[in-house]
Amino acid sequence: MLLPFFVTAQNKLSDSNYRIYSVKQGKQVTLKDLVADAASYDVVFYGEEHNDSVTHYLERKLLEMLYAQYGAQMTLSMEMFDRDVQPVMNEYLGGFIREKYFMKDLQKIKAWK
Repeated sequence: MLLPFFVTAQNKLSDSNYRIYSVKQGKQVTLKDLVADAASYDVVFYGEEHNDSVTHYLERKLLEMLYAQYGAQMTLSMEMFDRDVQPVMNEYLGGFIREKYFMKDLQKIKAWK
């Protein structure tokens, strides 16, 4: 599973908790519309509030849908991981270490304390 970090109150949220408005189209759009439109772009940025469960829910849904549509063509970059974490990230994503050890290594990073 790609998303071990998204658990908790998000399970109680639903699509009725948000609206997506496209300035380009001048109307409300769906996540499905965003995923289809992503095919036209090389990079998709998602900005979010760190304490907002609705944006975390939306972020998870969007990421799941993008992965289902584009799979191996997609790369995820997370701003909270510095470059020095990349080796342990590669070990975890490659299945060489368990989540327990991945999280233990993250605790060593100042931003995660």
